[in-house]
Amino acid sequence: MAARQTLSDVDLARYADEHMYYEIEMFFAAGNLVGSGSVDQRMQNAFVESFILHARNLIMLFFHPRKIRQYDVIADDFFTNPIDWKSVRPRMSPTIQSALDRADKELAHLTTQRISGSPAVKNWDANQVTTALIPVIEKFVDGADPHRLLKSTADKIRNLLKPAPVTMVSTPGILACVPGLTRTSFPIL
Repeated sequence: MAARQTLSDVDLARYADEHMYYEIEMFFAAGNLVGSGSVDQRMQNAFVESFILHARNLIMLFFHPRKIRQYDVIADDFFTNPIDWKSVRPRMSPTIQSALDRADKELAHLTTQRISGSPAVKNWDANQVTTALIPVIEKFVDGADPHRLLKSTADKIRNLLKPAPVTMVSTPGILACVPGLTRTSFPIL
């Protein structure tokens, strides 16, 4: 296998501002919509699947990569010494590990371990998963090399971690994703 491609500090900063920020933003946005009850079951399923996809990307491909491919960008890349990230990164919590296990069984693979029907154990507690991932994101933002994760990007990410008031739009039963609102903008049921 070819050696892993690494990006310059400038390219990492650009990557973080666009792609990494997008993953974190969509993780929280989709999590906010999981269980909102505001749309039909297919839309709820789409919210759950989006949430799971972004959670998996952040956890197992970025913060705790299981297998690193040639063109992957991982959290280690944002530290001058990759060991620095491994030394401050919180251990994978049981909540995060459970979410990954469920994602593998319920979305990423067709297995006999998928849950049939609509029992309560099939519901996703997005608030629990987002809450478990916040300390990992905070440690990453606080420890990353400021030439690789610019202050402006770090501040945008920190803003996603702040609670905001619940905001509803005027259309009955519909929750809106309003720019500038953060992870607690919408109730997670």
